[in-house]
Amino acid sequence: MLKAILHCACCCRHCRPVLRCAGLAICRRPRSDATGIAGVQRRLAEAQWRALAEERGIASAAMRLPGLYGPGRNALLQLAQGRARHVVRPGLVFNRLHVQDLAAAIIAAMQRPTPHATYLPADDAPAPPQDVLAFAAQLGGFAMPPAVAWDDPTLSPTLRRFYEGNKRIDSRGTREALGWEPRFPSYREGLRDLLR
Repeated sequence: MLKAILHCACCCRHCRPVLRCAGLAICRRPRSDATGIAGVQRRLAEAQWRALAEERGIASAAMRLPGLYGPGRNALLQLAQGRARHVVRPGLVFNRLHVQDLAAAIIAAMQRPTPHATYLPADDAPAPPQDVLAFAAQLGGFAMPPAVAWDDPTLSPTLRRFYEGNKRIDSRGTREALGWEPRFPSYREGLRDLLR
C-alpha cells in the first residue's frame, strides 16, 4: 500500500500528499490558531504548500497526524530492545495511528481531491502513553521499565516538550469527508496485529 502511495504521489498530477504532525485539542474542524513554534511552523508550511498547489493548479491537502506506529516503530519493539521509556504525566492523552491506516487515509484523500483540505486521521482511543506501554508489556510478556516523571531533568528537552500538551483528535470529519475508517480502531488491535 505504501508503494502505491509513493507511486501515486510521484505520478498523479492532481493531488500531492503532505504529512505533518501536530498536537490538537478535540476538534471536528482543523484548528489554524495553533501557538508555539511547531504551530507557527505548521501554519507557514501549510500556507506555502497551498500557494504552490494553487500556482500549479492542483488540489492540496494537509494531514495533521497523531502518534504513528507500525512495523519498526512501536512499543513492543521498544520494550524488546530495552529502549522503552515509561514517562508519566498525569492527565496526558493522545491518539495514535497505525501506518497502514495512514496509507489508507492518504489514498482516500488522493481519490477525492479537495482544494485546501486539512485532514485529521486518528484512531478512536486517545490514551496515556503509560497505558499503551503497559498493554504492550503484558501482550509481549515484557517487564515495564521504571516510571519517570515527564519533567525529570534527565529527559531531553525535546522529549519533555512532547509530553507538555494533550493531542486528542476527533477524526469524525475526516472519516466522513474521505469515506475512511481505520482498520485498527485503537492501539490494542494494532499492537496485537504486530505480534502476528
